[in-house]
Amino acid sequence: MPYGVSVNSPQDFAGGEISNARLSKRMQMMARDLVVYGKLINNQFVRDLGSSERDTFAAHYRP
Repeated sequence: MPYGVSVNSPQDFAGGEISNARLSKRMQMMARDLVVYGKLINNQFVRDLGSSERDTFAAHYRP
């Protein structure tokens, strides 16, 4: 995922919670995209496992 998320504890957290609104929004965006794109990547991996195509990541996991 093309995200560069970094934190600065004194500036971004207060009382154990995220206090920086920009960081919070970026983290929510990243979490949402990980779920959406994770499903897409998993579906493609499963299709590749069942295919005979040789040049895929999943080809290394075929029996």
